[in-house]
Amino acid sequence: MARPDRPRGDDPYAQLEELEEIYRAAPVGLCLVDPDLRFLRINERMASINGHAVEDHIGRSVEELLPEFAEQILPRYRKVLLTGEAIDNVEMTDARGERVWRVSDRPVKTAAGDVSGIITVVQEITDLKRTERELRATRERLHRAEQVAHLGCWEWNLRTGEVWWSQEEYRIFGRDPRHFTPSFDAFIEHVTPEHRSHVREQLDAIFAGLEANDVEYRIDAADGEERMLRSIATLRRDQDGEPLVLFGTTQDVTRQHAERERWQHERRELERLLRARTAELDRANARLRRR
Repeated sequence: MARPDRPRGDDPYAQLEELEEIYRAAPVGLCLVDPDLRFLRINERMASINGHAVEDHIGRSVEELLPEFAEQILPRYRKVLLTGEAIDNVEMTDARGERVWRVSDRPVKTAAGDVSGIITVVQEITDLKRTERELRATRERLHRAEQVAHLGCWEWNLRTGEVWWSQEEYRIFGRDPRHFTPSFDAFIEHVTPEHRSHVREQLDAIFAGLEANDVEYRIDAADGEERMLRSIATLRRDQDGEPLVLFGTTQDVTRQHAERERWQHERRELERLLRARTAELDRANARLRRR
């Protein structure tokens, strides 16, 4: 007997077909277990994750089919059955810790509100976690390099006004990243008054399209220290040529600046002594010529 024509959205057969298509085509693992924690439905992706065929799951319990994952899965399922509340974004790993999945368990409820099953959604995030580890390692290497060179990095989004500082940049300015939000105004407040106009002139030159040059300026850091810094910035523009992001580096050159000033002072003192000694010799020669 043919099904009567009706709008597809009201057709339970069509809805069932759509549900089956979701199970087949979903880019994540999907399964449905009953209150006894036995598999009722599962898609190919989830079956592949579990390492068993789809038909091997149906009617079998999680503990029976997946003993190696039971300690991670069963406490969550029992909590969902007990509370009727979803558990989202839990991370699971295999026995060797080589593969990682993000898992969410959501209750299926009857009209009376009783939990009649649990739908589990699983997404493999092994590559994402590996990338995160590599990124953390890269950041740690960068942080160590910054500490050795006393070199900080910063970025200023000219559209949003948001400013980002690296860890060493915070240290240079004596700021705690947990309690301080960087901004251009906060930066310029640290610059000593006699150097602010110089810094602004360099920024204006960059925005005008001139080649960036090193700029040295003195700051009063929040930790009470006075530091001499050297910065260089690069401007990135959008496709219309409008300023987009300004980013650059800041190097703490306080010690080098102090050594340079000491050397310059010693050179000036030596020049003064040489001039004085030359003058004495000239006077002595003049006396000898008068005799």
